[in-house]
Parts: sequence; structure tokens; C-alpha cells
Amino acid sequence: MKRSLPYYLSTLLLLTGCSSYASQIETIAVQGIVQMEGKPVENVEVAFLSEDLPMAFGITDAEGKYELATRRYGKGASPGDYTAKIYMTDKTAIGGTGRKVRIPKVYSEKGVAAVTVDADSGSQFDFDLVSKPPRKPKDWNEQEGEQ
Repeated sequence: MKRSLPYYLSTLLLLTGCSSYASQIETIAVQGIVQMEGKPVENVEVAFLSEDLPMAFGITDAEGKYELATRRYGKGASPGDYTAKIYMTDKTAIGGTGRKVRIPKVYSEKGVAAVTVDADSGSQFDFDLVSKPPRKPKDWNEQEGEQ
């Protein structure tokens, strides 16, 4: 037992260090509305993706509203730059009608917009999708447009 005590103590310290790291990650509440040609879209996944930051995602309700969360750090998204993407689910519909709607693949492949999550600039990101979108979203900043 005496030999294993240092092992258990070092494991305990390691686990304590890992859990305190997770609590140090800053997140900012992010929400918005997804519409298709002015009508709310229900049951789509909104994902904010970045090479350097944890993915944040949420599912829209009948009014097209979503709130982002991360798997590891809870509600919100970490401050930084993201590509916002929209993914269909098997229940995607025009909000409140139950009428199925098809979300064009460009919104899940290339994204809807380049966005910056920042406490100073607000955390509301609304997306009004169109059934026949351009190949490249209008909101790309120059850096994202080169990809």
C-alpha cells in the first residue's frame, strides 16, 4: 500500500489539474434564429467550427431559435473566429407547420458565414437561408473566402 500511495496521489493531482483546466475555458452565450426565405426552420443543427477552438452547436426549435453549447465546456462558445454551418436532420421542417424543407448542401459544406464570437460585439447570429444560394456565402471575410 505504501508503494501505491505516490501513484494514487499523482493520479489525483493529474485529475484535479485536468478538471481545473476545463473550468478555465471561457464561453460566451450565443444564440440566434435560422430562417429559410423568411420562415423559421425547425430541427436544423447550427455548428460553429474552428481549427483552434472547441466546436459549438445547437438545434433550432419551432421558431427557428437556437442556443450554442460545447460538449465539454457547456453553454456558449469560446471567443474567436468560426465558420457557421447549418446541417439538416431527418426532422427538418418549416417551423410549426411540419412541412419538410431541404437545406442546400452549400450551407453544410462551405458554411453560412464567417463569424466572430466576442463579448463586446454581441452574441446574436441570425441566418436567413435561401433555397438557391450562391456557391460562396456573401458574408465571407477575405481570409475565409480564400479557402
